Amino acid sequence: MSAPPLPPEVVRLILDEVRDLILKDVVRASQVSRTWRLAARSHPLFAQDIFLFSDACQSRGAVRLILDRLAAVPGGNLYMDLHLTLGKGDLSRQATAEQNVRTMLIPALAQCLPRIVTLSIVCDEEFINDVVAALRAGPAPRLKVFKFYGYQHEPRPSTKMKVLPLDLFSGEAPLLRVLQMDACQFPEVPVPAFASVRELIRVADRRAEENYYCCVQLHPERFFISCPALEQLLVNANTFNLTRSS
Repeated sequence: MSAPPLPPEVVRLILDEVRDLILKDVVRASQVSRTWRLAARSHPLFAQDIFLFSDACQSRGAVRLILDRLAAVPGGNLYMDLHLTLGKGDLSRQATAEQNVRTMLIPALAQCLPRIVTLSIVCDEEFINDVVAALRAGPAPRLKVFKFYGYQHEPRPSTKMKVLPLDLFSGEAPLLRVLQMDACQFPEVPVPAFASVRELIRVADRRAEENYYCCVQLHPERFFISCPALEQLLVNANTFNLTRSS
């Protein structure tokens, strides 16, 4: 006679007691049985800390896992770090990555805005408009940290940056305190969602190994228009000509 299955609550206690538990361990636990799946899906590593790196965009399995994790705890807080890039490889894999990003990941981002506490996005230039559209889908009442980088495969200083829309987060991100905005340009009028920002970071020099840390135009006079509560400003411009920034 087999022993009765452990309740999900007991399995969750077991997971909580494991030292140095990592996401891979929790994902494997979710595949053991239905009971373990219920317990694993409620664990913070599975349901809160969402990391997606470039190569994963080419894998439907990896994307489906992300969507499964987003749905694990409806209403729960989310901490998201997304690299929405085509990555390296043949054209068919890049086409798969593009379809995954446009049809699955970006729509999921729009649906999750009310739950996100921290959000970091790195995306290819061709996805910037789509990402910005998703960020206009609704308010972000829990958002505290927002970082948005644009990736340039070949830096083009003459490229005109997209100007942020005024209705980003539907104008509501009351807890937003830390902002790094290097994928888009600040407008000449206030962005209401940035009214509570205390710390602003702009990176205006391209690092040789990280093309996405690149802000093409700076316009520092616009920072204070959108961020009236600003207390700390960090501009990393070691190789940037500030005399041409406005």
